[in-house]
Amino acid sequence: MGALGVWPPQRLIRQTARALAILPPAGAYDAAPLELESGLLGWVTFGVTYIRGAVGGAVDLMIETSPYNLVGEVPAGAQEWFTSTLYIAGAAPGPVGSDIYEEFITYTSTAATNAISYGPIRLGGTIPRLRVSCRESGVALTPGTCHITAYFAPYGA
Repeated sequence: MGALGVWPPQRLIRQTARALAILPPAGAYDAAPLELESGLLGWVTFGVTYIRGAVGGAVDLMIETSPYNLVGEVPAGAQEWFTSTLYIAGAAPGPVGSDIYEEFITYTSTAATNAISYGPIRLGGTIPRLRVSCRESGVALTPGTCHITAYFAPYGA
């Protein structure tokens, strides 16, 4: 069997989601994160390398998606990028209110250099583009560096 149990073997599609660079200072997110074409693929996993700037360093990752193939498709006045969300169901029984929050992922360093894998995240063949914005969240005045590689797998794999 090939990768992901598919025959013939499928190859993962690899894209750089963030080139190795220092994180923005003072807890700001990346000003211009790289846009990745997911090509309506099914899954993505992120390989993250974080080199802390100081003991206690941490990095936040915010995954944003766009339902538009091209910038020119965005309707006037509409947002191009959407932040992933976390859904918190209300208590049942009966009519209840549920909460939706913007979601970001925080990784707190355990060593000077850290390598983590985040995912797989199901895209379901519905996301033409995505990007990952990062910021230093542990020691904001001593930012670390971060590199992210995205590994995409075909829809249905």
